Amino acid sequence: MSVTRAWCLALVLAGCEGVLQGPSGPLGPGVGGGDVGGGTGATGGGAGGGSPREPFACTPGGDPSPEVVRRLTPTQYRNALSGVLGRAFSAAQVEGVLNSASVAPHLAALPVDGHGHRADLVYDSMDQRVSPLLVTPQFEVATAVATWVTADTGRLNAFVRTFGGETTCATPDAEACVTAFIDALGLRALRRPTDADDRAHYREVYDGAEWGGYRGLITALLMAPDFIFRTEFRGEALDARADLTALTAWEVASRMAFAITNAPPDDALLDAAAHDFSGEGYELDAHIDRLLATDAARAQYQSFFRQWLRLDRVHGINPSAAAALALAYPDQSAPALPIGTNLEQLRLDAFDELVELMTWYAERGSLRDAVRSDVSFARSAALAQVYGVQPWSGDDDALVHFPAGQRAGLFTRAGYLLSGYPDTNPVMRGARLRVEYLCDVLVAPADTTPPAAYVRPDPATIRADVVAKTEIPGSPCQGCHQHLINPLGFAFETYDAFGRFRTQEPIYDGQGLVTQWVPVDDTTTPNLHLDGDRAQVNGAVELSHAIADSQRFHACYARHTFRYLQGRREALSANEDACLLTDLTRAAGGDRLGDVLRSLIHSPDFTRRRTPAEN
Repeated sequence: MSVTRAWCLALVLAGCEGVLQGPSGPLGPGVGGGDVGGGTGATGGGAGGGSPREPFACTPGGDPSPEVVRRLTPTQYRNALSGVLGRAFSAAQVEGVLNSASVAPHLAALPVDGHGHRADLVYDSMDQRVSPLLVTPQFEVATAVATWVTADTGRLNAFVRTFGGETTCATPDAEACVTAFIDALGLRALRRPTDADDRAHYREVYDGAEWGGYRGLITALLMAPDFIFRTEFRGEALDARADLTALTAWEVASRMAFAITNAPPDDALLDAAAHDFSGEGYELDAHIDRLLATDAARAQYQSFFRQWLRLDRVHGINPSAAAALALAYPDQSAPALPIGTNLEQLRLDAFDELVELMTWYAERGSLRDAVRSDVSFARSAALAQVYGVQPWSGDDDALVHFPAGQRAGLFTRAGYLLSGYPDTNPVMRGARLRVEYLCDVLVAPADTTPPAAYVRPDPATIRADVVAKTEIPGSPCQGCHQHLINPLGFAFETYDAFGRFRTQEPIYDGQGLVTQWVPVDDTTTPNLHLDGDRAQVNGAVELSHAIADSQRFHACYARHTFRYLQGRREALSANEDACLLTDLTRAAGGDRLGDVLRSLIHSPDFTRRRTPAEN
């Protein structure tokens, strides 16, 4: 059996990829070599309870952590282009030009943001590298879009009059029209009103002899720093400090729009900023609610969840696993699957279900609901067959529920459970949960050589074999595996390598033939809070309910939300982001997952910017 992969080598992988540090580095010693510590430091809630304490050491009145001027991600850049063009042209026209031969190759040439298997770049918003590989495609896109607009008289007139006004721009080259056009397109492209210097600069561009007119003007605005970067340095200094400023209303509008919709502010939000978010219809909360109800907000949730859940962590399925597809369980607890099942498509479908589940509850429920839900979001026949249910049509009024007691939420779905091999790999399941969703630190031991004391258990269940290999007293693997990884992973033994629910486990001989069936043992002591609590859970459903109530889980989710929306790692050693993260943690544990975004926007740190010392 390929369970031989489940040595401390799995711990090396878990310890070196995706490690999240605790509030001041680890809060206590790193987890490894028998040490217990690290992570968020949150305790309480879930199995065992304990004495709850705040996960972050918040002292009110601290500064936010420093932040650089952020560039738009490729998605935000495309959304910004669509927003400008979409005011004058139909959605089909906008997609047509962005997908055209003169534009699409340059958009595709933009560097792909994201983690690149680096723990410090988990999210695309955190990638702030700037190089000719970024600037050159943006210049080509700007010139191609401007050329497309101006190459046709009808398109040019529509674009100019949309921004400059039908009456003012009855004659597009009139001085008043050019000025009105600069102000109106400038407001949308720069995400702030133009000033006298802007007007003078862009008028000079328009009057250029070689590269002027509307083609040069549109190109210049689409290459403006305020268009391709999120510049936020026009606010007033706070406490007479050069490094700390209050954002202007326009900058708050821009931050809010990118946080909720991953796109620049729309006209209604710009209008609210012009009224300083004061007065009926202009209040901040009204626009938060309005934007959260848009399709763009759903797309933003999906973007975050796709990066948080990370498809590269859903194992590709080795062909050696295919033989187990049609395995006939004597008690028929797990459904047999067609031997010709497209395994890669099953993997993609399983991941899509995770994203759909999280998006559903982000819009309608809580983080707890997402981790306790018995609703299947499997749309494909193959994934639904794994679950033993009918495919979901996508109809909100025709939800599909799992058989009672079989599954609860995010961690009992195939997208989390797929091991890639015939065995269940509880080590990887437990390590992923510990590192990625509880934000604990796992430090791999220096020596991962299989201990000589290993004796094959009888019967050789996956669980018994993992214990025999990784919990040998005095071995370098024992500390992490016995107390941190294995107890979490064993709760998922109710699910086979494809995520099928089962009550029996096959035992194989050396030739890969099933010699006997034994009952699955999924009772475990999860030690969720690293406090030595000995309370047991009976399987993944009970564990999921404990996780749903765990402040450690809420705090870890808050940290990921912060990194995605703020575009940087949190700074906690000097109390810089602790209070904001405390608020986000409380919101994550509340009744509405959307309140995490609301909490961020209402935070004092959302309307302030601190400049790095080197600036």
